[in-house]
Amino acid sequence: MEAERPEKRQRTDEGSSDAVRSDVWFDDGNIILQAGGYQFRVYRGLLARHSPVFKDMFAMPQPTSASSPPSQAEDCPVIHLADSADDVHFMLAKLFNISDTEDDRRQALDISDLIASLRMGHKYFIARLWNDPVNRLRRAFPADLDLMMYRLKEDNDISASRRATEIRVPASENLLQLVHVVEQVGLQTVLPVLYYRIVVRETLDTIIGGDFGLSDRARAGLLGGRARLLSSVASVLRTWGRHDVHVTTVDSHCWKARYDFLLEDASARFPIGPWTATLPLNMCSACCVHLRVALSLMRSKAWTELPTVSGLPPWADLHDFEI
Repeated sequence: MEAERPEKRQRTDEGSSDAVRSDVWFDDGNIILQAGGYQFRVYRGLLARHSPVFKDMFAMPQPTSASSPPSQAEDCPVIHLADSADDVHFMLAKLFNISDTEDDRRQALDISDLIASLRMGHKYFIARLWNDPVNRLRRAFPADLDLMMYRLKEDNDISASRRATEIRVPASENLLQLVHVVEQVGLQTVLPVLYYRIVVRETLDTIIGGDFGLSDRARAGLLGGRARLLSSVASVLRTWGRHDVHVTTVDSHCWKARYDFLLEDASARFPIGPWTATLPLNMCSACCVHLRVALSLMRSKAWTELPTVSGLPPWADLHDFEI
């Protein structure tokens, strides 16, 4: 969320003379947070109630000496944070009900806001910031095959539409932006399906060349997983294409339909998804049944191996950080 910040500069102590007053400013506040050249005047007790990290921070005595007096501005202590001004603004706007209405919680969350909420909720142990994005991520990238199939079919949780109800990906944003922060905050069970959605959704050029803060390990996992998933589909379909299920005679129409299907789809399909609806209509029922069985087995195997093909631990060894 990009906040509109007034350009009014507040003269404070020497260390904060260039800081800009943000629009999160309560005149009767008793603590000032400073981040990225902006100051936020809020209430110490409310921050401490929401965050044990802030509570401990406020309980620590400030160093005092003639050469290094405590940082002050407008008779308030100033706490300097290493976070970006945007992240601090997002956190405080939510905690002080400036932008956290019930309607907001029913709307889709843009990638940038979701990342800010995750990052600040994790760093400062703020459940109010942490729980909502984590629940959205678990619904969008579930660790359950049936739920994933439903999500892939409906596709209403990852959408460019403003009517989406979970996570919205505007044209200016990308799912790849989520990878680093999801890894950083320890949401391991989300990663396999997040990786899968990325390799299905994004081009190779985007994965290879996109500047989204990906680690070398994550980029290698995405590329390796993509190659292995496509290879598994091609292998299953080639085996299916060579196997004759006809009891008596070979049906030339079926063989042609199989051949056309393999030429068009064997190298471009991923093993998990509702694409069995595109089965060739000019095959006999026996061939269609055989293909559906092959695809079902392939899908189950691909799901079991989904984490490991991308270099992640197996499903049983994936765990999530909790507040």
